This record gives sequence, structure tokens and C-alpha cells, in this order.
Amino acid sequence: MANTNRPFGFEPTGFMFGTMPFEVDSSNSTAFFTGDVVSQENDGNVVPAAAGDLVLVGSCQGSTSADTATKALLAASTAGTVLVTFHPDQIYITQMTTGTTQTQTMVGNNADHVAGTGSAVTGISAHTLSGTTIPATAGFRILRLLDAPENEVGNAARLLVLCNEHITKVVDATAAAVVGSSGV
Repeated sequence: MANTNRPFGFEPTGFMFGTMPFEVDSSNSTAFFTGDVVSQENDGNVVPAAAGDLVLVGSCQGSTSADTATKALLAASTAGTVLVTFHPDQIYITQMTTGTTQTQTMVGNNADHVAGTGSAVTGISAHTLSGTTIPATAGFRILRLLDAPENEVGNAARLLVLCNEHITKVVDATAAAVVGSSGV
């Protein structure tokens, strides 16, 4: 049976380390959805991460100011607080981008996420894992295929991944320039 193409962002699984509140300023032009990968700006505020961002914080799981009209956790251009799974060892379930056939040889390799626009109907993220895997560093490491009856190796496969470029792990000069002087 073929996998269902139903992106849901990056959902924490396994041992749950909890969430931390992070501030969002009104200059953020992108809405937050459940499961969005989050990165940190120079001023310490967070935004939904773009593919290739070097300072990843975790996955958005809630907001203290939910916009129930659009189902976004936090509407674009709105200041507020989002709750993010912050621990660097948090494991996530995510879907491989469609059009890519996931193979067992991808396990152990790295890939960046793809930042899709979340659903205004469900409030769920459309972030997925890129099908372009590399042995060099990228945002996430593929741990294995999710063991579930409705999941198989192939297109739109669901995978277990770990964040490689977490803010507490990144130490190179390029990433430090992105973090800036926020002290984080």
C-alpha cells in the first residue's frame, strides 16, 4: 500500500523533553503552525525556519496567543510567544518530501527540511524533510523509517530524525554570525 501524502511538520516522539517559551516579534512575516521547524534570529526572537537555516531551535508545539480564526498558532506579523521543543536530543517524526522515494540507504545520512506553508484549516505544518540526502552536515540526521503499519519505504515515507544544527550544538563561525550577540 502506498504511503499517504499528508505533511504534518516535525512531531516530537520518544522521550519528551518538554517545551520552552520563545518570543516572536511583529516583524515576523510568516505564521506559525503546529510542527513548524523554528530558528532563532539575531535579536533572540524565533521565526519559522527556512530551508538551510543554521541555527535551529526545535519544533513549534503551541502558542500563548493562538489565532483561532486562521488555525495558525500565531498569525504572521503578530508579536507573541510560541512553545518550542528545545532539547537537542529530541527525536521527531516527519514526512519525506513527495516525489522522492525514500530508500534504506538514506538512513544515517543528513537532509535539510523543506518549509511548506501550513494549513489554515487544520493548523498543521507543511514542513517536510528534503529528499536530497548528503553525508555532510545538514539540518537533520535520518535515524530510521518509522515502524508503522501504514508506512513503508518509498514516496512520502515517514521517518525518525534528529536535529543536527540545533542552536546548542552549532559552534562554527558561520552559525555564530547568524546567532549574533543575543548570548544564546
